[in-house]
Amino acid sequence: MKTNEGRSFSLFLFPIAELLNTKSMKKILLATFILWNVVLHAQSELTKEQLAPCGALPYDRAFRQSLQEASTNRGADSTIFIPITMHVLGDDAGKNYFQASKIYDALCQLNKDFVASNIQFYFKGEIQYHKDTKNYSHATIRDGAKMMFKYNVDSTLNCYVVGSPAGNCGYNLPYAGIALSKSCMGAADHTWAHEVGHGLSLQHPFLGWEAKKYNPALPTPKVLTTTEYTYFKETYFPKDTVITDTINVENLKGPGCDKAADRFCDTKPDYISTRWSCDAQAQSPATYTDPNGDTFKVDGTLIMSYALDACQTRFSLEEDAQMRKMIFLKRPQWAGKILPGKVINGDATLIAPLNGQVTLSEKVLLNWQKIPDVKGYIVQVSRLETFGVLDMDTVVTSNSLITKKLLNDRNYFWRVRPFGNFGGCTSFSDKGKFKTNALVAVNDLQNDIFINVYPTLLEDSDELHIQLMSATAQDLKCRIYDINGRSVSPVQQLNFVGEQTLTIPVANLAKGMYFVELTNGKAHFIQRIVK
Repeated sequence: MKTNEGRSFSLFLFPIAELLNTKSMKKILLATFILWNVVLHAQSELTKEQLAPCGALPYDRAFRQSLQEASTNRGADSTIFIPITMHVLGDDAGKNYFQASKIYDALCQLNKDFVASNIQFYFKGEIQYHKDTKNYSHATIRDGAKMMFKYNVDSTLNCYVVGSPAGNCGYNLPYAGIALSKSCMGAADHTWAHEVGHGLSLQHPFLGWEAKKYNPALPTPKVLTTTEYTYFKETYFPKDTVITDTINVENLKGPGCDKAADRFCDTKPDYISTRWSCDAQAQSPATYTDPNGDTFKVDGTLIMSYALDACQTRFSLEEDAQMRKMIFLKRPQWAGKILPGKVINGDATLIAPLNGQVTLSEKVLLNWQKIPDVKGYIVQVSRLETFGVLDMDTVVTSNSLITKKLLNDRNYFWRVRPFGNFGGCTSFSDKGKFKTNALVAVNDLQNDIFINVYPTLLEDSDELHIQLMSATAQDLKCRIYDINGRSVSPVQQLNFVGEQTLTIPVANLAKGMYFVELTNGKAHFIQRIVK
């Protein structure tokens, strides 16, 4: 067998039929299959380095000038809360969605990037998932515009996470929304903030140098010419409409900074339109010469530059003021709500199942302690302790979850992460472990009642918990008996509807195997426990 790098290897050294007869080999083959799926999928996704930094081109000059000259009485002392409708695209089979935990990581980073600007973002409504292979990796930004017209939600900032947004890490369409690549949405990535900056009218500090390269051997020009399709502008134009614009090149000193490049005087000149790495002072390693002959290094701290993420930290004060003007004057529908809540700092504590507990059902009740002020929880379940491949990755609002059907006779790991209105600025809980085994017990009550007994492996100090959930009224008897059928605790009568948890002390039980039985006289539930 040949790999894609041309190296050969032998997978089997003795007959396949003999290997397939062993349980361990089946598990090895399953793990190999999962690994290859991960490898092949990873190869099909473009990396950040393979994508262009940004596909957004400027607003037209008239719009930029009118906004710059406008004034507003709204100051920078109050926080503006902007509602986002988050769209996540996968393929037509409902696969390849961006992980929920990473979405909230990215929202946390977005809000960190804008905290000094007194602008914060929150998800209005649930995350929208779309099965859409065609737009998951769309070829052109015009295709992206059509995608946004199809799914957009009014009065919100619509953001789309896809595989490849026309070959870019991201782009902004002023009249439609923002598209972002999964590969550029890391926890410490500033791509989203960069594109939101465009959405709030900011330009690149190197405006005019797009698709051009500075040549130190030639005199620096005073003016640059740009040719742009106007579907990047404030309104939608026919495809063949083109605007040619001239951009003044910014000087290090002297007047004119308010009419050159990005039109901000507190952002230094920038002539670099490709990704670049900064030095220890967050400046460009190379020195540049402006049209007046003054030399400078480019500031890598600006989020609207193309410096690498590790360099970027801020928007300038003039950029902050411009973004607020854009919101109040051009996007007032975004600024009307004062959002309650705060950043969630606490981590979740798992209750059950834990420590390899054997669960009765292939649908398992996961339970953890409730945390105040949370908006929801991200819950992940995986057969891998590293969570490298996820069997479940979902968001819930309560502190419990019944899993989808899991494979029988498998070890699973699970963890929980809380999030608030402003993202998942938290960590995952410690992991829990359980094993599914439909042969552990008899459960004739499963159509009417959800029953969870934990822990099934008891320590001396443990208490036994029996968690019950039913939408209809129930009348059950509960008893615990040993392997000889002798009751070891008083029979308890349970009358309930909804949810109830029974706690039974087990410190006095001798070491051995026991059985928990629940019955309504017609059907039975039996769960084995070991001390």
